[in-house]
Amino acid sequence: MRIHFPNLSRPKKAAKTFARLLPDVALAKAQGAVAAACGYRDWHELELCHARELATPDATGPALRQAAIDATLTVAKTLGVGDGPAQYALSASRLLCASDWPFEDHLAVRTACLRRLGELDGYRVVEIDPDWGGVGYLSDRDDTKVYSRRGQPVWSKEAKVTLPDEALPDFVPPRIYLPYGKWTMADDSTVLFSRDYKPMWRLAGGEPERLDSRVWVDGIIEQETFWVPMIDPYKDPARMRAQHERMEAFGIKGLPELVDRMPSFIRGLRVPPPTHYAYGQEGYPFGPPILSLRGPDGGARHRLAGRGYYVTYGGKRPWDEVPRELRTFG
Repeated sequence: MRIHFPNLSRPKKAAKTFARLLPDVALAKAQGAVAAACGYRDWHELELCHARELATPDATGPALRQAAIDATLTVAKTLGVGDGPAQYALSASRLLCASDWPFEDHLAVRTACLRRLGELDGYRVVEIDPDWGGVGYLSDRDDTKVYSRRGQPVWSKEAKVTLPDEALPDFVPPRIYLPYGKWTMADDSTVLFSRDYKPMWRLAGGEPERLDSRVWVDGIIEQETFWVPMIDPYKDPARMRAQHERMEAFGIKGLPELVDRMPSFIRGLRVPPPTHYAYGQEGYPFGPPILSLRGPDGGARHRLAGRGYYVTYGGKRPWDEVPRELRTFG
């Protein structure tokens, strides 16, 4: 389907957004991707033909989801980038609609792209015990474990797996898209991290920066968590709404890079290996706190003190003696 515009303002802004958010993408290439996503051969054709018919109304509801799936995959293919970064740039560009996508659409588009690209082949969604999230991904080849909506693997027997009569929709575990806490950095920026201490977003006064979850973040001076570790909000709709409202307050309008790696977690039946949890001493993930306050919402704030240690099953060693390449975890 070809998208028509009253003028070139929106396509031009979208191309600039693509070039800004996608690494190594020049403006000319970004313009070509915008044209392809809108149904044109190239930017020149879009310039000539964008207003030959009445402007296409903004997509909403199921039409927006379908248009976003198609456009995401087109942008990814045209630019040679991952579908996750392509989706994030597409949503930020507001090319398909002038307003922000509903968060449910971000999740639906992400899983639809993964399914269409074959990343979820061999896995189906089954019903499991509500204590484990109610649904999980079960492999067609090994039915002994299931990857639950809580973002954790569990034995199928313990999860009480039930095969549904009809196909259930794919899902993204909140564990890999909800920020669990924040780090205050030495440069006065803030980094939001996941339940597994993976960096997700950097906040520095402007648009949130989408971070590579596999890279070590230096300069942490303070940590705050948003809920008690043993009382995750995933089963409580009211607490989930509160966490989504928190994301909106931070200005987050998309999914973190960690979600792009979901297929590897499902295939490996594992939680994301913690990147930053290794920084600390036994008993304190981030070293002994010199300040520890617990707020009314159950969140905890720690000020870091002392030097950290690289903790492994084989022992520990001072952090400043650890080669830098070991500070990045897969």
